[in-house]
Amino acid sequence: MVKMTLSFVTSRTTVALNQTVFNHPLLRQDLRTVRGAAAPPGIGNFRWSHGVRALSLLLVRQAIQRLKESSHDRLRTEPVLIEGDDSSLAASLDYALSKQPLWLQEMFGRTPQGKPISKLLFRRINPDRKRPGPVTVFISNPSFDVVVQVDGRLVKCARQLRYLAESLERVGCVA
Repeated sequence: MVKMTLSFVTSRTTVALNQTVFNHPLLRQDLRTVRGAAAPPGIGNFRWSHGVRALSLLLVRQAIQRLKESSHDRLRTEPVLIEGDDSSLAASLDYALSKQPLWLQEMFGRTPQGKPISKLLFRRINPDRKRPGPVTVFISNPSFDVVVQVDGRLVKCARQLRYLAESLERVGCVA
């Protein structure tokens, strides 16, 4: 089973991803990452950047979709995705998936053969915007399980997850 736990923190005006835990059958152990430069040994880190914000939005949308599916016992009809042109969140995630920065590798790991697992999880239409039009990033594994926590509390309500997704779409990056 592929599973990601996202832990967000909020203030009156901002929301930011603070920690992740990722599990994949190709990994020997869970991968943990935290926001900030000084992570303990064995734990990766990331900055709260546009790429991380875009990834957070996509994964929160996945959590919403999985919640809908479990409550209706039906198969997904539409893929979970983000889409946009230059300077969009989708373009930021597209760039990260192309360049494979350290934070993405620490967050998702690599296969035993050395291939980034993020390349197995996410697909792109019009990668690197090599032709006119938007880029689309979507989750290739419909059973990717995403657990969301906000301020230490598990979020299982679709309405709260939608509010979090809307916040991620409009909030600026904080250090």
